[in-house]
Amino acid sequence: MDYFDGIYGNDRLKADLLASIDSGVLPHAHIFEGPPGSGRFMMAKAVCMALAKGQQRDKIERDICPDIIYIKAPPGKSILPVDTVRTIREQVYLVPNDLSFKAYLIFGADQMNEAAQNAFLKLLEEPPAGGYFFLMCESAAKLLPTVRSRACTHRMQLFSGEELTEFLCRSPEYRILRQKNSALFTEALKESGGAIGAVKQAVAVPEAGRTRCYDAVKELLDLLKGSN
Repeated sequence: MDYFDGIYGNDRLKADLLASIDSGVLPHAHIFEGPPGSGRFMMAKAVCMALAKGQQRDKIERDICPDIIYIKAPPGKSILPVDTVRTIREQVYLVPNDLSFKAYLIFGADQMNEAAQNAFLKLLEEPPAGGYFFLMCESAAKLLPTVRSRACTHRMQLFSGEELTEFLCRSPEYRILRQKNSALFTEALKESGGAIGAVKQAVAVPEAGRTRCYDAVKELLDLLKGSN
């Protein structure tokens, strides 16, 4: 079972991660670096599913597995505070509930201040057995050198406009969108920075109470209904 099927490109990274998992030598800490929409979260989640070897897959996919913990900045904040890291340190040694391991997916890891990073460093220096940490960030350079030295850094693959178009137009709704509103499609490609998720978000931003690609998607649905 290939848990990385839903992730476009990044073939070398996926192969290396899967080989490490199959061999039982996956390092305990990883940094997934790339712009929003580059698949950082999807990659970390796929690694968790591969580690679980099919167990609790439904819960992991629905983000409700108690052993896959998502760490984000508190509401209204853009920075992960040191208290959040201290909470992780208090909980990380507790026995997993459903799986044989626990994984922490840390969003905006490069937004941790120095105090939080130093607190997190202690976890990386003495990781618990069966504990994994996935730090997702735009720029690993914003992390302390000591943090970076204790984690494997993976740069997410970015794509050309032609590659993005080829991938997205495998889906009928994007083919129709490109035909109906090529200017919007081209603009989204330019603004994406090469990240697939950024293109998808750009053409689905609420506008006047509906998404920017509403008409194209509605037409697709009407066509499908008419073919029945």
